[in-house]
Amino acid sequence: MSKRYEDPISVEAPEGSIEAFWWRGRRYLVRQVLCRWREAGGWWEASGDSRKPWAAGDAREILRVDAVATASRGPGGSGSGAVAPRSNGGPGGSGSGAVAPRPNGGPGGSGSGAVAPRSNGSAPGTYEIARDLRKGEWSLFRVWD
Repeated sequence: MSKRYEDPISVEAPEGSIEAFWWRGRRYLVRQVLCRWREAGGWWEASGDSRKPWAAGDAREILRVDAVATASRGPGGSGSGAVAPRSNGGPGGSGSGAVAPRPNGGPGGSGSGAVAPRSNGSAPGTYEIARDLRKGEWSLFRVWD
């Protein structure tokens, strides 16, 4: 099951891949990008930019990520949607999706592969974060149980 939110978030992506996001005053470390896709907006709502026909209406890029809560203070704002600079030219980009190594045996790690709670007691979760392709703003789109 999942729950939709569409709450504004701040994203940390200093090297081109999303490393963390801030939601409701907590920082979530992205352990792995599980998948990404784009949803086209309404074709009947022309954006006026013939070079980006996919940016019409409410078009967005969505990333499903494995993340864990690590801190409980905001990044200097409350969900402003601000994004750290990216080396590939802009937020979202088309990076590989690779992020921090998984401490439980995932890419770059070693171990049994079992997911254990972090030392702060937070278990990892699956989140979908979305970037509005016209405005460049980020939001927490969905949380999976």
